[in-house]
Amino acid sequence: MTRLAQADTFHACTTVLSFCSRQVGRVRNHLARTDAALEGQSLQSAIHPETRHDTGLSADVLTGTPTHDPDLPFFLQSGFGRRDK
Repeated sequence: MTRLAQADTFHACTTVLSFCSRQVGRVRNHLARTDAALEGQSLQSAIHPETRHDTGLSADVLTGTPTHDPDLPFFLQSGFGRRDK
């Protein structure tokens, strides 16, 4: 005679797996947003101060990316720690 798995155990396992897959999805989305934000900040840091001075435009206008990105912490924002602003 065979024994069937208890329904409660099966339900608990599927609940845990569902929770884990949601958490992995959240982490994956967070990493994708952070990656995109870092790419935008690297575009802005590639612009030399002389270029900004010569054109009279800010870095966010030249690159089309915002200078402040809420997906990044304060120390990864564009120009953090620079004294030439």
